[in-house]
Amino acid sequence: MEDAKHLAMHPFYISHKLHDTGMLHATTTYQQRATVRGMTQEELHGAVKHWLLLNSCTIRESTPPSSIKAFFPAINTMLRLGPRDENPKNIEVSIGSFGSSAALNISFTQEITRLGEAGFLYWGDRLEQLYRELGVPLDPYTLTQLYPPEWVHKAVRGTIRIYAAFMLLSLALIYVRLGVDSDLVAGFAFLVLVPGSLMAGLDIYEHRKLLRKTGNK
Repeated sequence: MEDAKHLAMHPFYISHKLHDTGMLHATTTYQQRATVRGMTQEELHGAVKHWLLLNSCTIRESTPPSSIKAFFPAINTMLRLGPRDENPKNIEVSIGSFGSSAALNISFTQEITRLGEAGFLYWGDRLEQLYRELGVPLDPYTLTQLYPPEWVHKAVRGTIRIYAAFMLLSLALIYVRLGVDSDLVAGFAFLVLVPGSLMAGLDIYEHRKLLRKTGNK
């Protein structure tokens, strides 16, 4: 009863399903809902299907105008800064009617359950763009559901940890391999340390931009 009351109060939500056996990893489901005014089910079905295809998804099942099942393959996006998704996802779309409007319910689950929420912030970014195209209001509450602050902070901490490890390794390499040769040290810093620091800084900046959208810091 409490869960039903909670979901009724929060039309955009993220649900966490735990396997009953306790032997399997928890499955984290990223689920979003939106009402698209002035659009029929058929129109919304076509728009969402087109959006999925543009985002490199494979349509596994399409039942106009009510549902779509799709698959997002693992794509190497290491050079992309900010939210990215390098892990396969299963996507389910449910579309209903609500008076003169259409209701969208879309959920993402990991193909590999142990990955938790990895890559979901990327889909928040993709959904924000879709909402803009569909005319869905993007108030702070909606943006907070698209970009859960705890996930953004976790992504920033992850980047900082990777950067710290990178710096320690680099300093060890300088100490062990390059010695006191100032030219080698300067070249290594210019070719490796500066680009690495710049990429880490930009990645953190792109994630913190999501927090500013939601009114968080």
